[in-house]
Amino acid sequence: MLSLQRYSFRQLLLVAFLLVAALLSIAAVRELYLLEDLLAQSSEGARQAVARTADAQVLAERTVSMERAARQFLVLDDPVLRQRFDEAKQDAAAALRRLADESLPSSLAEQWRASEARIERQLRGPEDTSHARELVVTASFRDLDSINEAIAEQVRMATEARNQVLMKELDSGRTQLGRQILAAIVVTIARPNVPNPDCCLPASCTNAAARHRGSAASAALVHDAGSAASRRRAVSVANAVGVPANPMTSPAMRRGPA
Repeated sequence: MLSLQRYSFRQLLLVAFLLVAALLSIAAVRELYLLEDLLAQSSEGARQAVARTADAQVLAERTVSMERAARQFLVLDDPVLRQRFDEAKQDAAAALRRLADESLPSSLAEQWRASEARIERQLRGPEDTSHARELVVTASFRDLDSINEAIAEQVRMATEARNQVLMKELDSGRTQLGRQILAAIVVTIARPNVPNPDCCLPASCTNAAARHRGSAASAALVHDAGSAASRRRAVSVANAVGVPANPMTSPAMRRGPA
């Protein structure tokens, strides 16, 4: 097992801070890439939403132009009106095809094409049946209006669903970033400390060192006590014989040589 006693406190502290900095850097870089990806997806989603909304609007407008031209053609039988109907039909069919390629259900596109084909069949026929054909054309255009409303609603729902997906991805990125920051904080709090070199030694070594220091202190106290007692005995003897205990304190030594 790897022991920490071979490393100093500064080295361990430096490693801990480098680890925290690495975790925070990784979290920041991941969040940056996540935001860039979400921004790209959001821009693409906004572009597609605008394009789908525009196609749905074109489909509704061209349907109105088709109805106007068809009604006038049934009354006047003018080839110019029939040409206007065909041009509006082509524009509407192109918009419907773009919507179907994106996210429009195929059932709505098929219903629209079936109603348009039924209208176009009613534009051909004898003059004496124009009134009956006009009634069929009117009912068919009502069906187209309902289908156009369903298509517009489908486009709106698809846009909202895409926005919800982007929001979920953003929330998921925030959660991951929070976890990484929390992990970095935990590592910072739990970084290794080395308060005393003795803490890294085994218990036997620590006890032996303590006993040695105690013995040395006791010996020093005994030595000091013995030295003090010896000095007191020497002073007593010197006073008894009339000799100064310290030659340097005698009067002769204080007077100096003659």
